[in-house]
Amino acid sequence: MVDASTEDLESELVKLRAENAGLRQSLSDSGIERRRRSRGWSVLSAFLIVIGLVLAPAAVVTSWVNTQLTNTDAFVATFAPLAKDPAVQRYITDQVVLAVNDAVDIPKLTADVFNGIKQLNLPPAAASALGLLQEPATQGIETLLQTTVTKLVASDTFADIWTQALRVSHEQLMKTMKNETNSAVTISGTGELGIQLGPIIDQAKSYLVAQGFTFASSIPSIQKTIVIAKSDSLANVQSLYKVATALGTWLIWVSLAFIAGGVLLARRRVTALVATSTVLAILMAALASGLTVGQFVFTSLISPQYLPADTAAAIYQQVVEMMTSLSVALAVLAAAVAIVAWLTGPFRTTEQLRSYITAGNARLRAIGDEHHISTGRFGEVLYGQRVLARVIVAVASSAIVLFTRPLTPALIIWTAIGALVLILILELVERPPVMSPELSSDTASS
Repeated sequence: MVDASTEDLESELVKLRAENAGLRQSLSDSGIERRRRSRGWSVLSAFLIVIGLVLAPAAVVTSWVNTQLTNTDAFVATFAPLAKDPAVQRYITDQVVLAVNDAVDIPKLTADVFNGIKQLNLPPAAASALGLLQEPATQGIETLLQTTVTKLVASDTFADIWTQALRVSHEQLMKTMKNETNSAVTISGTGELGIQLGPIIDQAKSYLVAQGFTFASSIPSIQKTIVIAKSDSLANVQSLYKVATALGTWLIWVSLAFIAGGVLLARRRVTALVATSTVLAILMAALASGLTVGQFVFTSLISPQYLPADTAAAIYQQVVEMMTSLSVALAVLAAAVAIVAWLTGPFRTTEQLRSYITAGNARLRAIGDEHHISTGRFGEVLYGQRVLARVIVAVASSAIVLFTRPLTPALIIWTAIGALVLILILELVERPPVMSPELSSDTASS
């Protein structure tokens, strides 16, 4: 009887051991599965973040291109300051004078005038003296033309003409991108980029006539296009136009979506946000630096026969100024996000810093209570809604950065400082609930 009982116990023990082994294996398999699943999410998170970061610089460029091509005010704001640039003024002046001299033979025009005077049967001495004046008169008219055009191009009148022409040229630029033949800016099949001087010459002619220089009335309507650049890649601009405008609309949102998705899927979201923001800041800073270096590449590629180096540099700087400032601003914004995320993250240094701030606020509140200064019920309500209050500060700060143009590093820095100051004020104004002595002792004993 005892042997039977022993056998039953041993049999039961074997079953329990088998069940225990199976349970352990099951738990082990479950842990492995969780680790595999966790590893899979981590890989997906890293993949999304990398794709978003790779798209970010391209999104900035295409967004700028799209704005310049579709927004007339932005286009004018970019190119209007060129009318005040001395290098551009010298280039336009030289081209206008050259075009007028090619169209009007000033030496022949002066000779005709003097020949007409000679036919008045002047005395020999007067006729001889008149002949000596012909060459200085020709030089004087040429100098007058050069001086007048120089003053016109340097005047506020020309700046206004330039600005008005830019608004009209924006429509012409659209025609250029669509390869329409009646555009002011043309791109030939061989990759030559040209600007028509006709409107500027007509304005100079009207200005001269209004100043009493009647010889200017003989200047005909001149249709001349000056080539300012030549590159085989310019022939592909029309093909890239549609791609740039399409990408400029949604690529930046795709980049942000990839980055946000990657951060949300990360196991350690705060760490992922700090790392991602840091890398994004580095990429934007590199883009801004690349645009600066690009000036030397651009000026070296443009032949001096088409455009002087100083004029090419002035045009390049003006064109990329907005994109450079946007890149710098985004670099500062990303750095600010990284710093804020680090300060609020579960890191030993920041936890100690936050504990010091909390203790300091508690001491300030205690001092205020001793002097009967307290936020009272308002502070308690604010503490209960502390998450909402911080979300409001974050949303307001983000709205300032997203909707203020132009976006500058100074604006981002001061917005970040303002948001930080507001959060510190909220920390001080809030009043955490005070535990009763009995509850405090019970909690301590437990």
